[in-house]
Amino acid sequence: MPQVRYLALTFICVILVYQLSTYTHYRASTPNKPPIVHSSVHDEYEDLDASQEHLKISQPSSTLIPESEQPESTIASSAPSEASSSPDVLTTVLETGSHHVFDFETALDTSMTTIWSRIGKVTSLYWTKQSEKTEAYEKGLLTHRDHDHRYNYKHFAQRRESIEDTWSKHAYLIQILMQELEKSPSERLDWLFWHDADLLMLNSLLPLEVFLPPANGKWDHINLLISNDKHGLNDGTFLVRVCEWSVYLFASGLSYPYYHPEKRLRNGEQGALQMVLADWDKFGNHTVHVPQRWFNAYHNYGIAPDIPPEWEFELDYVEPGDLLVHLPGTGDSRTAIMNEWWRKLQEDSAKWHIPYNETRYFKEIGEFWEKDAPREREREADYWRKYHVILTVGTKCDDKQREWEKTLRHTWKGNSTKEEINKAIEDKKPYWHEIKKEALREEERARKNGTHTDYITPE
Repeated sequence: MPQVRYLALTFICVILVYQLSTYTHYRASTPNKPPIVHSSVHDEYEDLDASQEHLKISQPSSTLIPESEQPESTIASSAPSEASSSPDVLTTVLETGSHHVFDFETALDTSMTTIWSRIGKVTSLYWTKQSEKTEAYEKGLLTHRDHDHRYNYKHFAQRRESIEDTWSKHAYLIQILMQELEKSPSERLDWLFWHDADLLMLNSLLPLEVFLPPANGKWDHINLLISNDKHGLNDGTFLVRVCEWSVYLFASGLSYPYYHPEKRLRNGEQGALQMVLADWDKFGNHTVHVPQRWFNAYHNYGIAPDIPPEWEFELDYVEPGDLLVHLPGTGDSRTAIMNEWWRKLQEDSAKWHIPYNETRYFKEIGEFWEKDAPREREREADYWRKYHVILTVGTKCDDKQREWEKTLRHTWKGNSTKEEINKAIEDKKPYWHEIKKEALREEERARKNGTHTDYITPE
């Protein structure tokens, strides 16, 4: 009889331990099972394999498109060959020094229970009529699939417009944040990675975890990692902590036009977020602007020849091994450029899929958190100073150049061919570029030493 009671008690303990293990902070799943994906059309989580009927390209009602239901021209996989053989392997995270290092030689056995990441991805992609442009966006979203499966990232996608224009971004993020905050701390995600639809994931071997602040207690107050480009803040991609502060951040951005109707915002919700982050005490002090190339690298449009090279704006262009390529401001050419990058991934994926410890990130990330991140306020002041110098002095230089070109065309008209006029203008451009670069340097020096009024915030 005691043996029976002992066996029964043992059995109950085993059941309790098993149940507890399924609700730990890492959320286990069965091997080779894809991450749970959220669809805004349905108010519940859906398993990717169980929601095939909602994944047709002609019906924008879900998160990702299965390759089997794409047009024939887009069936080719965007995943590297090694990922397809073992999509759910999660590398072991090791803490060394001041930043995260992933040991790619010590991956978990796929026969073991996999581990959910504490980072989730969020995006917005909706349309009413299928076109070449929407198909390009869908292919861009599909490039995340291998990355999601490899590191078990949940991927949320808004598939219906909730608020006009890009303001849906803030509203949807608030929705996801509140959804996570309603869970117990052990069950909720820790961070969200927002990405716009006009980008492609290039390096599925690079986990998002490497970009997070070091877990040494020094950066626990940082809730947002974002970047600037030479035109100001770019919120096409960023990492935001799942916390109450983040809800207030996006609520402040969403409501900004109502409380500041006199402000002229550049780029809608992006401009609003830029203004909100300028409040150092409430938001700026909890934000770190990371190097743009980390997770917001741009397609290389060519180095601006009229900006001082020491300002290093050219470092924002994508290189092999970078996480992704983002295509803001490409306008009517965006579809063609997205398709061009899709082909690059099909033809030479090995060029872009480079392990973390073989990329520049491996050294650069640690150095950034040690040397640059502590100077956040100083770096932002320096950035906005350059921004305003370009906006004012740079614009005046551009106006002078355009006026000279206009005068030249008028003077030479009738006496020279169109080709001769264009050649004369082209030959003179290096001169104007040097004039502008020196003017920008001079104005920056004058603002730093107090000779001219200095502006070190967005306004």
